[in-house]
Amino acid sequence: MKPVRTIVLCLAAFGSLAAFRGTGDSAEPMEREKRSPADLIRIVKSAAHVEDRDAAIKALGDITDERQLEMYNVPDLLLDIAQNKSHHPRLRDRSIRSIGNITMRSKTSLRERYMTPFAKLLEDRKEDPNVRHAVLEVFKNILRFGEVKDRKTMETVEKVAGDRQEEPWLRAAAFDCMGEVGTDEKGMKTILANLREGTPELKRAVLDALLKRIRESDAQLDLPTVNTLIGILQDKDVKPDARVAAMKAVAESGRKGGPGKAAAPEILKIMKDGTDMALVIGAIEAMGILADEGSLQAVLEISEEKFFAGDDGAPARAAICRALGGYLTAFESKSRSQAEEIGKQCRDRLMKYIETDKNMGVRRRAIYNLGLMASPAYDSLKKPAVDLLIDELYGVKKAGSAGGEMLELIVESLRYLTRVNHGDDVDKWDDWYKRTYGAGEKERKK
Repeated sequence: MKPVRTIVLCLAAFGSLAAFRGTGDSAEPMEREKRSPADLIRIVKSAAHVEDRDAAIKALGDITDERQLEMYNVPDLLLDIAQNKSHHPRLRDRSIRSIGNITMRSKTSLRERYMTPFAKLLEDRKEDPNVRHAVLEVFKNILRFGEVKDRKTMETVEKVAGDRQEEPWLRAAAFDCMGEVGTDEKGMKTILANLREGTPELKRAVLDALLKRIRESDAQLDLPTVNTLIGILQDKDVKPDARVAAMKAVAESGRKGGPGKAAAPEILKIMKDGTDMALVIGAIEAMGILADEGSLQAVLEISEEKFFAGDDGAPARAAICRALGGYLTAFESKSRSQAEEIGKQCRDRLMKYIETDKNMGVRRRAIYNLGLMASPAYDSLKKPAVDLLIDELYGVKKAGSAGGEMLELIVESLRYLTRVNHGDDVDKWDDWYKRTYGAGEKERKK
């Protein structure tokens, strides 16, 4: 190509690009500059590209000034778009979510004004599934199960969740909403009746909903349900994330003294024999939830396996620290002898990780969970733990760390263990330790 022709073509291309950039809202989404509510509403009502109207609707939902929202009647405008089937589903979806954002921030109660029309959209099987999904997402963030009208609205959600004729992904969103907002005995029956759902996404959503409901209530699972969950966690055709959710759900139930304790041997088997790291970590964390006294030794022994060595094994070692913290909090309300026996084993392993582990993430997790030994039931065990943490504080300060997560974690753990507060002043901690424990003239690792 001749040089002159090359220059001409380059200039032409540059001119075209400049013209394209100068075409305004059609060239790129309108969020390039801040617009007034009036400008945004004009864009929404215009025949502009869907992308620009979508961005304008999102911006309307981000307005925090309630006076402006009322002056321009923004929520009602958005509701009109949400209910109008002639609008593109993207715009209706965005309008629903923007109303949700406004409602969450509003000092006045907008839920009664907009949640009932949303429920009607959700009930309509002929509606666009994306619109119904947006309603479920808003309900998950807005509804409060403690209020009568919200419980009534949740019946619509539960109906979608339990209807096998609905799209699996919509049902999954409905179960997710039930798990987040809450549900009554009837809703729990819907969850339990769908534990064996086929699609991976739906199965995970059902199990997650069950886990949340057990965790946040006094509900206990009966033996048939426990056996169903054991079957799921044993099923190698079920995806690991769903099997982990099943393990944690049954462990939460067993922690409260129900038949869920029957799952301990199966969870331990996965922990010991599994080759999938996600499953092994899930099993370790489930054992920390269950906090079964007879299983602690297995948790301590598996931490020595080569499978957990090096950086690849760091997530599992961190999970072990978390599990040991679960044991500490579970046994602090037991008898003094039980608390001391379990606490000593947990303390020693956590201290070992703090002293020897080369992975900073594992050491941080160990320091945090050592700080969970705060109960007076563990007072007879605290001296070496406090001693080690003061040493660690000296080490961090010596390294010149003026702040950071590690320093904060050490100080917090010291404060909870000792019930005094010397901040990050290592000399004051050292003096306190000598006065309290009569430790002589120990020299710190300065």
